[in-house]
Amino acid sequence: MVGGICYRAYEQEKFAEIAFCAVQASQQVKGYGSVVMNLLKEQGLREGIEYFITYADNYAVGYFKKLGFTKGITMPRGRYLGLIKDYDGGTMMECYLHKSIPYTSTTAMVKKQHDFVMGEIIKRAKSHIVYEPDPVFGGSSGVDGDKVGDGDKSTASGAGTRGGGGKNQNANRNIMIKGVREAGWTEADIGGKGGMAKPVKLSVELTNIVKKVKSEAWSWPYHAPVNPLEAPSYYNVIKKPIDLQTIEQRIRKGGHYQNNKQLRDDLQLMGDNCKQFNPYVEGGENGYWETAVALHRWIGEHEFMFKEKSFGGEWILGNCGGVTSMDRGTRIHVQGKELWGRMDTGKL
Repeated sequence: MVGGICYRAYEQEKFAEIAFCAVQASQQVKGYGSVVMNLLKEQGLREGIEYFITYADNYAVGYFKKLGFTKGITMPRGRYLGLIKDYDGGTMMECYLHKSIPYTSTTAMVKKQHDFVMGEIIKRAKSHIVYEPDPVFGGSSGVDGDKVGDGDKSTASGAGTRGGGGKNQNANRNIMIKGVREAGWTEADIGGKGGMAKPVKLSVELTNIVKKVKSEAWSWPYHAPVNPLEAPSYYNVIKKPIDLQTIEQRIRKGGHYQNNKQLRDDLQLMGDNCKQFNPYVEGGENGYWETAVALHRWIGEHEFMFKEKSFGGEWILGNCGGVTSMDRGTRIHVQGKELWGRMDTGKL
């Protein structure tokens, strides 16, 4: 037995009350809760049920929201008044069943939509195109690449040397890299202050990462600070509390995060705090511990989000395996690895 749901149907009123919903702690955060709920919705449609109503405790609100339940009750009050039991400390939630939705097929349906959208993007995008390195950068000869314009070395376009150059010469030099112009860059774009770098604003990128974390089913314990009324000893045990709401406030205020890695450190701390306050017990059930494990796993699977993706300064290509354009920037493939680099440091 992985999990199950108990419900009571009221046929005349065309609604049902979910009295109990549970999944084994060792099997949580694996999608079984969604499968069981979708099976229940299909069964409800067969029985002529229009609404499901439940009282969710504070730890289950996030789960039910993910599965289409809302705190706003639209079913006429007279249909359920006196029939369902009120629970202290619970939140009443409702889910309307749409007859046109095949609930047990929603995953496959969304995948088809995803594949279609990605297919249309690929038709229009150029991020999958890999360009051969220009000989002027040493790519085809197998000789280590030079910093173009260094000392007495001139660029292929005759833009001049670094010493006697200027931002226009830098722009001419950078625009000749294969893939740069194809990505939509112009001399005007890369000729201004800071060279080619037109990075996405840090706050926007960090906000997007937080949104991805919040969209995960296991993230519900981290959405807001721990309520001391629910866990009186929490702030005595945890000396550096952190949560997604606090992180979002720091991002909006600005100045706290200087790079993506600092956000990663806070997310890691968030999971560490959860494990510290909810230690693992052999043979016991601990849903909080499982969410922390899921959070740490998510961080590990998304390490690429926490790496620097754009820089000020100028770009350099040395002995590279190829160049491709993406997000108005340049990716450099060296021996099968994707790297980013700068001309002013000569580093990747």
